[in-house]
Amino acid sequence: MPSADKRVKVRYFAISPLRLAIYSILSFSLYDIYWFYRQWKAIQKVDDRVRHPVWRAIFSIFYCYSLFRHVSSAGKWFKINRNYSPGLLAFIYIILGLSSTVWARAPGLPPGVEIGVWALVALIFVPLAYTQSLANAINAQQNYRKKDPTSAGATVLIIIGALFSIAFFAAILTTKYLPPDEQQQVDELFQKTESLKQEYDNCIIPLNQRYDALDQTDQIEIDAYNAEYDRCESIREEQNATVDEYSKLTE
Repeated sequence: MPSADKRVKVRYFAISPLRLAIYSILSFSLYDIYWFYRQWKAIQKVDDRVRHPVWRAIFSIFYCYSLFRHVSSAGKWFKINRNYSPGLLAFIYIILGLSSTVWARAPGLPPGVEIGVWALVALIFVPLAYTQSLANAINAQQNYRKKDPTSAGATVLIIIGALFSIAFFAAILTTKYLPPDEQQQVDELFQKTESLKQEYDNCIIPLNQRYDALDQTDQIEIDAYNAEYDRCESIREEQNATVDEYSKLTE
């Protein structure tokens, strides 16, 4: 924990909580990484024990409590009366962060559920905005009211996140949702199609290679060749039928 003197000297990254919330939502939470970086960078300027602000930002789920506690401690030193619990905010942030990971790995969900989960996970900015409000109050006690303009790096993150958000919602609105039993059937048909394709190739390719060496005067050899060809064609027909069934379920 930094000394009282160091807490006084910290000038936290300044941004309005509302703008922070907007940037977080627009950037699909990518801006949050930038926010953590700027806050740790501000602390590092007066506390040389704080190292690697970039990694602290990227792995914020492990360092969020330390940052929240730092701001809380500074607020208490300045006697700023706020109902601020760094432990609770860190808990909320970690739970929402882990929820986004679980959500990303979840199988196909109905569009309404997908959007609902996204809205819940998007609230990950709340602990940050609450912390920022206290940080701004601490800055004001030091007569530091500068609002940093949006940097080029932050703008890039917002644009990338916004494009990702557009792609995400476009995928939700354009992808056909299938109940689990139908999705399982689709997956099985796809696997069957791939298996039949491989089986057909293994059948027809050697057969085509044998054609030039086929003895056209040997009826027994010709009949055997034709029988093998008919078997290949039956595989192809089954493959086509499977593809048609797959298309009907997914169209």
